[in-house]
Amino acid sequence: MIKNRNRRGPSRRHIQALLRALLAATTALLRAESRKNKVTDSDDEEDEDAEKEKEKGEDNEEDDDDDDESMTSSLVGKKATKKVESPALRGPPFLMSTLQHNPPVFLYSATFQPPSPGTKSMDNSAPLVLTGSYDSAIRLWDPVTGSNLGLAGGKRFHDSYVNAMVFDHKTGRLYSGDGVGCIIIWRKQGQSKTGTDYVVMRKIDKLKELKGLPIMSLSLDPSRPTGRGQVLIAAHENTLRVFDLSTQRLTSASYAGADNHNSIVRGSYSACGKYVISGTDQGNLLVWDSKTGLRTSSSLDSVSFAEPINSVVWHPTQHCMAVCCYGGPFPVLMYSADRDPSKQMAAPGQGLEVGDGEEGGAGERDDVIDDDQRRALLEEKRKANRVRYQELRDKALKRRQGEDEE
Repeated sequence: MIKNRNRRGPSRRHIQALLRALLAATTALLRAESRKNKVTDSDDEEDEDAEKEKEKGEDNEEDDDDDDESMTSSLVGKKATKKVESPALRGPPFLMSTLQHNPPVFLYSATFQPPSPGTKSMDNSAPLVLTGSYDSAIRLWDPVTGSNLGLAGGKRFHDSYVNAMVFDHKTGRLYSGDGVGCIIIWRKQGQSKTGTDYVVMRKIDKLKELKGLPIMSLSLDPSRPTGRGQVLIAAHENTLRVFDLSTQRLTSASYAGADNHNSIVRGSYSACGKYVISGTDQGNLLVWDSKTGLRTSSSLDSVSFAEPINSVVWHPTQHCMAVCCYGGPFPVLMYSADRDPSKQMAAPGQGLEVGDGEEGGAGERDDVIDDDQRRALLEEKRKANRVRYQELRDKALKRRQGEDEE
């Protein structure tokens, strides 16, 4: 037994150590090369500036404008060359590192740490990563080395698993929500790149509307100014509410019809902050007006999955979004808004319009189909979607069976 054990190859720990050493050596070589390129570029720029100064003294006054233009171009070139792109960031995507939690633990949320507000960082290195896990901890990670930089705040402040995290890019604050309805607001201070850089500003755990409810997602209203922000909170028991950061209270706006009993269903603001959208346990999409809380009819009403819709993600600057659901061979759906304002969030060919009332309420027009016709139309489309998804699933199963037989 001893001889066989000694004959085995290197252990997994030794292999990981060798890979980390190789990664560190490669990173050092790339940094040295980038510094060498930066020095070479700066020397060339100084020679060019000296030649331009000499030519400027010899030329007459009619050439002054041309010299000014060349100097402006030179300054622009200097600014561009200060930010040297690392060769490691070029090429196809590759696995940078593995954030190994020890001991292993379930992860429910993760986010990148954005640069500090008001700073123009010239560093092209990968941003740090924060993860929220089942053991009530938020950890800070270096994605290049895969090393754990410690717990946020130096210890566990949540009393349950951390389901949601979101950064406010305007203020640099971090908002985290857990499984018992508690929200913690974090502030980053210091540049030590460790978990102790984060300190707790406020712990919000006294809201009776959220007491004991697992928070599934947090989304910041992008249209609100700094200091008057609002956070959209999606939680179990059909809870979809807005928390005002200036008053530290829930607003009166409530989004009726939210369907989220016991699944991980997330809600989100649109890129402009005008709409609120959320999935449901029944596999449908619901859209509300973010200000009034009233339902909005749209072409997204026809979206239907056989499983709960897990996530709806909006592009931060464009009116496009992605939708996905649990399990199965279901596709990730991508939607984009039409440039024509009259067609946005609506499908005129289907007879659906964006209205101010719930389910086409007040202000209904004659050219809009009634509720019964709309429900029948949506039900037909949902049946067609289910048939299409079943066909895709059958094809995937047949393909797998054919591969197994081969």
